[in-house]
Amino acid sequence: MLRDLGRALFEPRRFFGALRGHAPNAGRAYLALLLPATLGALVQLARADSILAQAPAFARDLSPEVLRSAFYIGTLVGGPLAALLLWLAGWLPLRVGAGRFARIGEVAAWTQLPAAFTSLLGHAVNALGVPPSPLTLAVQAGSVLWCGWLVYEALRVFSPGRVRGGVIAYALFALGVLALGFGGPVGGGGSPDGLVF
Repeated sequence: MLRDLGRALFEPRRFFGALRGHAPNAGRAYLALLLPATLGALVQLARADSILAQAPAFARDLSPEVLRSAFYIGTLVGGPLAALLLWLAGWLPLRVGAGRFARIGEVAAWTQLPAAFTSLLGHAVNALGVPPSPLTLAVQAGSVLWCGWLVYEALRVFSPGRVRGGVIAYALFALGVLALGFGGPVGGGGSPDGLVF
């Protein structure tokens, strides 16, 4: 699995070309997304005390045991949910721009790996107490471009006649997600801890 992660991230053309010789396996691709999402959840659990100390006032009115239990359950459910949201964020623009093709579910998961690892990096940086900075926007934008490169390479292998439509749909979707995440196209209050597309 780790070798597949590395090849998908850094040698996508070879990786997607090699997938052609195997039966589609969207479950394995989802597990690849689940790994960094789960690691991010574990980082959150490790810093539970500092996160709970910054809880909103209405949450602090709850008993400490209830608040801590809710945090643990939410964090443990959050890893699989984050992976599912990333998968959907990869699937939607592929479906809209490139139409239906045999491995769309698998490709959607593999192409979102940079976003999953960027989110994990955000959790780790936040755990170290580093405040958000303009570098946050640069890292998230880099993640979007990296995902776009994987989308391009995957479509060249699996749906070569629809590369342009798929990449355009992905780019428009990614710009929308970035604009929502940062309160507008010029920047704003995005969190390094949050999900990126």
